[in-house]
Amino acid sequence: MSCDIGYVKVDLLKSLGLSDSQAIKTAIECAAATKAFIEFGEGTYTLSEQIRIDARHAGIRGIKGAGKGKTNIVFSWEQPESWDSESNRTDARTWCGLIVEDLPDILLEDFTIEYKGTFYWKGKTYHGSVMNIMMVDTTNGLVQRVESKGANRIGIFFTSHNGEVIALGEQFKQGKITLDQLRESTIKASGNRAIECVAHHNRVAGIAYAWQKDFQALDNYCHHNGHEANGGTGYGITALSGSLNFGLGSLIKGNKLERNYRKGLDSHDALDFIAEENNILDNRLHGFAYENRQYPVALVKFVRNAIHFDGNFVLERDENVPEGAQLDLNQDYYRENGIRVEIKQQAWQQWVTQVHPEIIIEDNTLEGMHKIDTIPRGAYYCIEYRNNDQEAKPNVKIRRNRMTGNGRMSTFLAAFAKAPVVKYGLGDFTVTDNVFECEYCDNVPFYVEENTNSANDHSVIIDDNVTRVTSKNTVTKATSFKAADKLFFRRNQLHLPADFGRPTSRFYVGNPAAQITFTDNDIYTQALINQVRGGWLDNNVSANTIIQRNRVLTINNL
Repeated sequence: MSCDIGYVKVDLLKSLGLSDSQAIKTAIECAAATKAFIEFGEGTYTLSEQIRIDARHAGIRGIKGAGKGKTNIVFSWEQPESWDSESNRTDARTWCGLIVEDLPDILLEDFTIEYKGTFYWKGKTYHGSVMNIMMVDTTNGLVQRVESKGANRIGIFFTSHNGEVIALGEQFKQGKITLDQLRESTIKASGNRAIECVAHHNRVAGIAYAWQKDFQALDNYCHHNGHEANGGTGYGITALSGSLNFGLGSLIKGNKLERNYRKGLDSHDALDFIAEENNILDNRLHGFAYENRQYPVALVKFVRNAIHFDGNFVLERDENVPEGAQLDLNQDYYRENGIRVEIKQQAWQQWVTQVHPEIIIEDNTLEGMHKIDTIPRGAYYCIEYRNNDQEAKPNVKIRRNRMTGNGRMSTFLAAFAKAPVVKYGLGDFTVTDNVFECEYCDNVPFYVEENTNSANDHSVIIDDNVTRVTSKNTVTKATSFKAADKLFFRRNQLHLPADFGRPTSRFYVGNPAAQITFTDNDIYTQALINQVRGGWLDNNVSANTIIQRNRVLTINNL
């Protein structure tokens, strides 16, 4: 009687005197037998036990509700154990609210799910282990128009527990399969998507994924994830550390990621990471941050995204730092980056397979960065890039980005390859056709540093950029470069404030064979022309240095 063609109605089963959880379990069995959807009506459904859909229910098509805020699924049982943040492999499947496991083509749509158990333990950043929704070893699973809130870990989580992706990752790291073979491999946890979901006020992340091929998050709204007192978590969308995520079909696109308490968009491990046309608004520490910890990186593509910051939305003191104790301003909690990419974040991780990554950062906008001068703050960078990989030769393209409307900050571009074991320095590193603007720069607008041992075949190219510091510059240089092989700084415009009257560029060159080209740049300043022109470069430079056709123009020439 409750098994209508195509739908099994939970409300009809409840009318027979079944509890919410009993009605849902019965609906699952009936839907599996009839190859139907489970349909929830309007109202609140309080779970006394988990909703589980797995291989025993082959044939079931999924769950449909009456809409976000109309169908409300709530649960409140306490977790039996805390999360192991060292491995990120706690098996929390048995106590999440709703789990789908080992099934293809399941659809979850049009409902709200909320956890009402313990959300926060003071000083314990990763203690929570309750997920609202887990999609485990699903193929082409779709979570659509679902609201998920209150989880003490993750609102919507896509992952794998069958071990096949772990085995693939080990084969890849050991050089037993190639990058192409990995990308062509077939796994269960593939083709999953989150579309038009709202994930908010979850303790660690709104939407997260691990051990996935070709995962996609499209047009979701993730906001206020994390906790205001703690800087350790709070991601809009994230790829989990220690997991292998890959595939050229991977895509994070069209999402709105707003006022999360750590980062808007984040990846701790993804071989392939593609993000397009996201609105990343007023997140507390970083707009977008990428790093790889336990697996190589092949492709990071971050294009046509809009990043905005609220200069007053900051963490003044993390709850784990006692009042009166000195803050570590090098810690992320007190810094801010628009875009941050760090290759091989963990120096102790090694693998046989060597991938030469492609990093593309193009056509993005950034506004609103502003370092408050009344409280202690660390570095504020528009773009920060670090290569710590011993053998990788990245191909980095940073092009056509517009970073304007910023207040006080440290550096527009900070690029580092300082570790002595990094063979190729920054890699082939190109920064062209960007616009960088701020009112007040308390560091160096352009900063590049490579170790002296990285004098192998690679080039650092910084061409055709426009830089404006409009009111104050408290440092003595507009650029600071420590290059080991070939450096080109050409056709750039440097618009410098009235208090700037020192030599323009500083070069530290540990490799006497380094090739330095500093040509055709225009420097606009109110300072005396001879003060600037008399000291284009103020440190030791290579014999292979070309300095020509640079101009100093006063503000009146604009």
